[in-house]
Amino acid sequence: ITRLALDTARAAGGLGPLEGHMRAGFLLPLSDDTTALRVEFSHGFEDHSDERLRLPLHGSFAGEALAAGRALIVERNDLAKWNRSLSRPEDRWVRKMVWSEARWLICIPFCHTPSDTKLVLAIDGNRDLALASKLLEPTLTSLSDHLVTMLDKGLPKELFEW
Repeated sequence: ITRLALDTARAAGGLGPLEGHMRAGFLLPLSDDTTALRVEFSHGFEDHSDERLRLPLHGSFAGEALAAGRALIVERNDLAKWNRSLSRPEDRWVRKMVWSEARWLICIPFCHTPSDTKLVLAIDGNRDLALASKLLEPTLTSLSDHLVTMLDKGLPKELFEW
C-alpha cells in the first residue's frame, strides 16, 4: 500500500516507480518505561542493527508524531530537519544503531481502538523520494488515513496484551 501510494505520487510528478529497499515496523510503548518506544513486528529489517531498537519519545520523530497526533515525513536531504532527531547527547548510542542508509522516514501515529494503545507505524527507505513539495502533504494524509483505518480493524487486541 505504501509503495503504491508513493509510486502514484511520483508518477504525478513525472517520476518512475520508487526503487530500493523499504522497511516497516510498529513502534510500541514499553510496559516498563513510559519514555520510550520499541520497534516490534517489523518487515524488511533483516540484519539491520535497529531491529527492536528502543527509541526515546522525546527527541525522536516517532515520539514527535505521537505527541502531535499526526503523521510526518522527513527526508534526509532536508538536513536541518533530519538532524533534529536523536540530537541530544544522551541519544548518541541510539543514533549509532539507526539504519545509516535511510533516505526518508514516515511516522504514522494511531490509537488502536480495541486495546486503547497508542503506537506508531514507521516506514523508511534507502532511495530518495524526490516528491514535489506540493505532493508530500496530500500523499502523507491519504496514506495515513488508509493505513490507520486498515490497522485499527486488522490488528487483534491480543497483540497488545503483554
